[in-house]
Amino acid sequence: MTEVNVYFYKDKFYLENGHEYKLGEILLEYLSYFEEDDFELLDLYDECKRYCKILRYPEKEGERFIFGSEFGRAVMVYSDVEDLIGSLPPYSAMTMKRDALYELLNSHRWMFVDEYEDDGTECEYYERFEVDTYIEDFACADMIDEGLRFNEALEQLTMQYLTFVEDALRTIKVYIPLLERIHSKNRFLFNEEIAELIANVDEEIGLKARSYEMLQPSGTMTLSYKPFKIKEHTVLAEYYHFTTIGAFLYIELFKGLQNHYLPRRCNYCGRFFLLERTVYANSCTRPVEGTNGKVCRDFGVAKKYADKVKDDPILFLYLRAYKRHYARYMKKRITKVEFQQWAAYALQIRQQAQDNEMSFEEYEKEMKK
Repeated sequence: MTEVNVYFYKDKFYLENGHEYKLGEILLEYLSYFEEDDFELLDLYDECKRYCKILRYPEKEGERFIFGSEFGRAVMVYSDVEDLIGSLPPYSAMTMKRDALYELLNSHRWMFVDEYEDDGTECEYYERFEVDTYIEDFACADMIDEGLRFNEALEQLTMQYLTFVEDALRTIKVYIPLLERIHSKNRFLFNEEIAELIANVDEEIGLKARSYEMLQPSGTMTLSYKPFKIKEHTVLAEYYHFTTIGAFLYIELFKGLQNHYLPRRCNYCGRFFLLERTVYANSCTRPVEGTNGKVCRDFGVAKKYADKVKDDPILFLYLRAYKRHYARYMKKRITKVEFQQWAAYALQIRQQAQDNEMSFEEYEKEMKK
C-alpha cells in the first residue's frame, strides 16, 4: 500500500508514471503539512498501535474475542489514515489501493458470523464482522491454514498503517529539529560538519524508546540502475524501491544534504521552503500580502539585520548616531563635508570598539557627541 518505486537522475525523482519531483520537494511537503504539536496525529498513532495488538482472529480457546465493533471502528480509523496517505506525495500522484482492511475482511467472510439483507439473502459485503469461534475449531486443516494466513495478512496490514503514522511523526519529532540545527550556521554545511552533527544527534537520541523519535528509516530500500526516458533522451538512472515513505524521506534528506537541496523555515513568514544548491537564503520568495509584490525575502534581509543590530550594542549605537547626524545634514545644520567627515570617523571608532581597542564606555561617549 505504501510502496514507492522511483528513478533518481541529477536533482529529480521520477515516478514510474512520469510524475517528477525536485530533490527535497516531497520532504518539504511533509514538513509543511504537519504541525509541531499535532495532537491529532498522536491520537491516530495511539489507535493504530492499539489495533496492531488486538486486531486478530482468535486462534485457540482462551484468546479474547474481537467483537464486530472493533473491526468496524478499525475500518474507519484506517480510512482516515488512507485519506492522509492519499493527500501527500508521492501517493497523491499515484493510483493507491483504498479500503484495504475492509477488502481483507470481506475476502474472508466465511470466518465471520453470516450477515443478511432485509429480504433474508446473505449480504455480498459484511459490515459487522462478528466472531463466534476459534481457528482451532475450524472444520479442516485447510481452513485452519487459511485462518492463520488471514492473521498474518492482518498483522502486516495493520503494521503498514502504524508505520506510515510513525513516519509522519518522525518529520515532526526528528527532521524539523535536525534541520534547525543544520541551518543554525546560515549556510550549507561541509561533509565533515554534517558527520559531526549526525553523530551528536545519534548519541542524544539513541536511548529513546519510540522509533519515531530516532533518525532512522522505516521499512527497506533497494537500489539498482536502469535506463529511463526523460523527454526525448534515455539516461541511466538510479532506481529505488521503497517499502515505506519513511525509507524514501530518509534517503531524500541525506541526498539533499549532499547536494544542497534542503527545506528550511523562512525567518519571516515561518513556513518551510526549499533551498536549491546555488543560493543560500534565510527567507522564501512567497509574496507578502498588501506589499505591492514584495516577497518574504525582501523583508527577511531587513529582519535579519534588525536582529543583528538588536543583539550588537556597538552596531546599535553606531546606527542611532548615524541617523541623528544624517537628520542634521538633511536639515542643513551641518554641511555635506562635515557629515562625511563624521561618518568616516564613526566607522573608524566602531571598528576600534569591535576590536577591543576602545572601551565600550569611551565608544558610547564619542557616539553621543
